[in-house]
Amino acid sequence: MKSAYSLAFVLALAAPGMAQNLSGRWDATIQFDDYKISFPIEFSGKGSHVRASFFNGDERVTSTAGNLDGNTVSVRFEHYATQLDATITDGVLKGTYGSKRNGFHEIEARPHQDASVSLAKVPDITGLWDIPNESPKGEHAWRLIVRQNGPETSAAILRVDGDTGAIAGSYSDGKFVLNHFDGARAYVLEITPRQDGTLALSLRGGHSAAKDYIAMRSLEARSKGIPEPTDPEKHTRVKDENQPFQFSFPDVDGKIVSSTDPQFRNKVVIVNITGSWCPNCHDEAPFLVELGCARQSRRDRSPGSPGARSGRGDTCRGRDDLRANQSRVGCPKPASDGWQTRPAPGRPSALAQRRCTWPSRGRCGPALRAA
Repeated sequence: MKSAYSLAFVLALAAPGMAQNLSGRWDATIQFDDYKISFPIEFSGKGSHVRASFFNGDERVTSTAGNLDGNTVSVRFEHYATQLDATITDGVLKGTYGSKRNGFHEIEARPHQDASVSLAKVPDITGLWDIPNESPKGEHAWRLIVRQNGPETSAAILRVDGDTGAIAGSYSDGKFVLNHFDGARAYVLEITPRQDGTLALSLRGGHSAAKDYIAMRSLEARSKGIPEPTDPEKHTRVKDENQPFQFSFPDVDGKIVSSTDPQFRNKVVIVNITGSWCPNCHDEAPFLVELGCARQSRRDRSPGSPGARSGRGDTCRGRDDLRANQSRVGCPKPASDGWQTRPAPGRPSALAQRRCTWPSRGRCGPALRAA
């Protein structure tokens, strides 16, 4: 039945004079250096209304514009300043994804086929694990979260500056092989259960070389004197909590937004320092919008929440990113721009102020909902 469906799909794509229809889930790979990352991608719509969606667990990352002309498709992800261009030949989609700034990567996709079910006994590694690691950011350990449904497994590594996204895959030949690509984050994670109850991890992301780690249950880590993973609420802090936090940046239209503006007077102000290059910042934005909408629905004084965001590349490209991000999450609050062309050492974080005076402790992005 599957082969008959696939043949019909290919014939429909190849038939002359017929409009192409990409709708549905595809199994794709993207090339990074000498290895490939597997990931799902879903298309919908036709012509100038075609859209593509990457996935972070069940969460969609959908394109902002696109066009399907004959056997050629092009879709744009303005919030990442990236583009997918591909051609369909004999039912196989081949092309590139990326940007001029960060480079383009080869992509290949075929209509989705259900994977065969493995009958092998799968080790149970569900739950929370600690990964001892001395990072440049002052961390002593990371947190690993694992969920399982038979051989199908998803996992995420939480660091103080965010998470890996939902890395998904299955168990085969003595190890779990998990992949993740959501348009920004790219990872391959291999997990091998060891006889002593720990996990051997091999993590590879984007253009970085594979790095090996050991994960252990929290009780074992504490018994060995390994500190708990860093609490993000205690990692990013202001230098002087007795001094008012001052900010002044241009918004996407060039208008200066400052901490002294009347719109923020006598209100709780949340300053969200974020970046268009930061996937975890994209994850966090809807929570701020929900906060503002919830307060407005109760007819309470809504919090002022300027988003001080750094853009990608040149000024025009950066502002396009910001507008796309505002539109994507329905952000009614002013978004300012710090004009950084690369991530800053301070990392994205949020600061809350009472009546625009003294900021509270900072916090990084939320833990991964998908995991």
